[in-house]
Order: sequence, then structure tokens, then C-alpha cells
Amino acid sequence: IGVARKVNIVVASYQQGADGVEPLAEQIGQVWAQINTISQTKTFDANKAAFKTSYEFIIRYDSALDITVRSMIEYNNRTYIIQSID
Repeated sequence: IGVARKVNIVVASYQQGADGVEPLAEQIGQVWAQINTISQTKTFDANKAAFKTSYEFIIRYDSALDITVRSMIEYNNRTYIIQSID
């Protein structure tokens, strides 16, 4: 069993700036999550290697947060898209 770590739950929103509308990630909460690596693939394209890694985040449910597939997870300075909620 993995170690629980704190992750941020964010939603995409927009902010009116001097240069027009700018994308913004608004934090709606912070939860504990166990992070598991599901798969990792390596592809080659024109002498470049690319890695794609899929993770599973098992989070402690918090009814105060409206977590949907439109929400995202921020952890370790990276943003992860939620593909499904079980």
C-alpha cells in the first residue's frame, strides 16, 4: 500500500487580464491521496523519445468538495486530468 500525500483539487476558470481573458486554475480544496503508477509507455518519433505515464489517485472523499471529471489534480508542480471517478 502506498503512502498518502496531500494533493490539490483545482478547477479551470478564466480571469480578465490586461491582455484579455487568461486561463486560471482555481484551487477548491486539498485532500489526502494514494498515488499509484498504472502504466508507462515509450514512443519514438523522428529521433525523439516520449514517455506517457498513467497514474491512479485514490483520494479520501470529502463531501464538501464538488469533484467531477472537470476537476483536476495538482501534485508535485504538475496538473493531472481526471478521466474517471469510481
